Amino acid sequence: MITSVVSITCHDGKLGEGIGWALNVTSYLNKQFPGTEMEVVRNVGGPFYEIHLVSRFESLAVYDDLKKRSEADDGYQKLVNEARDQGLFIGSGITERLYERVS
Repeated sequence: MITSVVSITCHDGKLGEGIGWALNVTSYLNKQFPGTEMEVVRNVGGPFYEIHLVSRFESLAVYDDLKKRSEADDGYQKLVNEARDQGLFIGSGITERLYERVS
């Protein structure tokens, strides 16, 4: 089992809009790519302006397949461009980590 966590730091004053965008993009991906179960979480402790998109995959191959299909998807690219145009996030504050389940 692979868990993907995309962490995003919102610009000051853009947390509400950033969460709204994240909810839209996860809803889009979950509908566009059946079997995807991405969710949005935010910090209870830690950096206030940080949100996370969390999803789980059966294997790295399944993760890689979704990554390639979503990056080629016009609707997803439109959402990414909207976030950029609105200046929602700090570019250097976007990271993705992959975790492997060990138990």
